[in-house]
Amino acid sequence: MKQKYFFSDLDGTLIKEDMLFLNIKAILKKNPLKFLFILLYSWRGLPWFKDKIASNIEAKKLDYSINKEVLSLIKQKKEEGYICCLISGSNHNLVKEVFYKSILFDDYFGSDAKVNLVGKNKLMKIKELTSNFEYIGNSEQDIPIWQYADKAYICSSSKKFLERAVSLFPEIIKIKGN
Repeated sequence: MKQKYFFSDLDGTLIKEDMLFLNIKAILKKNPLKFLFILLYSWRGLPWFKDKIASNIEAKKLDYSINKEVLSLIKQKKEEGYICCLISGSNHNLVKEVFYKSILFDDYFGSDAKVNLVGKNKLMKIKELTSNFEYIGNSEQDIPIWQYADKAYICSSSKKFLERAVSLFPEIIKIKGN
């Protein structure tokens, strides 16, 4: 029997906030000039921008809220024998911090300075590991992943997006959004 995987998105799914926004807010609070300097060099692309922002804050000090319904689903999947992975477009150092704090996941994956781990990039990473997986996400960028998932879950507070996701994936399971 093939090992089953369960992948959870981070921003807007496992946590209610967006890590990039939390990072920018923390930098602006600490040193607004540093943020402007990073912004000037953002022409290098979003992965580089996210990496630079993440390297300028202390991840342990970020204040975020865990979605209890998503956490409960992950615990259930863990009990059922799934390999549970946290996978996110957020910077890998921030994802690692949530990974260690949660002590729930078996592995984690996040963006680096070159690859923004969202959409098709995220799907490629998942496919490197397995073709037998379930996935929970919350945004347009998750649509390519849901197309290949054995079971799809959505956690979104947007009624319009929920309706769209259900129209594309009638079997998608709704988890209480943020």
